[in-house]
Amino acid sequence: MTEWRASSDSEVVELAGRLRALEWSWQLTDGAELAREFGWGVKSTRANSIMLDTGFGLVGGTIEGRDGRADRIDVMVTERSGNDPERLRAAFTRMTTALSAALGEPTARLSGSAPEVRWAGPQTTLALTNLPTTVRLSLTTNERLARHDLGVEFERQGLL
Repeated sequence: MTEWRASSDSEVVELAGRLRALEWSWQLTDGAELAREFGWGVKSTRANSIMLDTGFGLVGGTIEGRDGRADRIDVMVTERSGNDPERLRAAFTRMTTALSAALGEPTARLSGSAPEVRWAGPQTTLALTNLPTTVRLSLTTNERLARHDLGVEFERQGLL
């Protein structure tokens, strides 16, 4: 059995820094070029998403969007661990500490079934999320994030 893998503190901080400093067209047609710049492979391309091989499993990342415009880059920073939530929580906590030391305190901390910490910027927000099977790092446009958060709030209020 191979050992479970998670990004080291320096790896997650470097990736976060590269994502935050990213300047590109945000066109889905430029997604393959972006993947190459990060050393990722392209597994498949669809109209509104690109599936990536980032080294953490079959689909270790995605570039998502709509109408030809990308609005989210999402990558796994741990392998899947469906039966060990403590291991994921420990990795999430460790990475949150490392990112906070490098980027400053998060601008938001969300609890719930998928805890998330966010570092908001003028146009995009970097987020680290502890999902039930993996920890993921994402860069999302603030416009998409606002739509997402509004949907979550409507659902919480029973309006959806």
